[in-house]
Amino acid sequence: MYLCLCLLEGSVAAVKEELFPLCVMLYPPLKVDWKLVQSMLRSLSRELHDRLEIESMARLLPYLEAVTEMFADEVVQSLQGIGRYLGV
Repeated sequence: MYLCLCLLEGSVAAVKEELFPLCVMLYPPLKVDWKLVQSMLRSLSRELHDRLEIESMARLLPYLEAVTEMFADEVVQSLQGIGRYLGV
């Protein structure tokens, strides 16, 4: 849903300002593994590639890549380091 919103708005702001901070806040206490999130993004990407027409995928791809980068290992590890520092 957020990817569709990004496409409609022409921006990843909704993910960057709403979804990602919410995930960062909720996932650790809920014991959601970031690897699961990354795996789900890879699965979503494969499904979209398989099911969308080339033109549609080309329009969606920049947003999918941006979201995937937000949930990348490097970002998650830096957030976990900050969380440990803050005692969260």
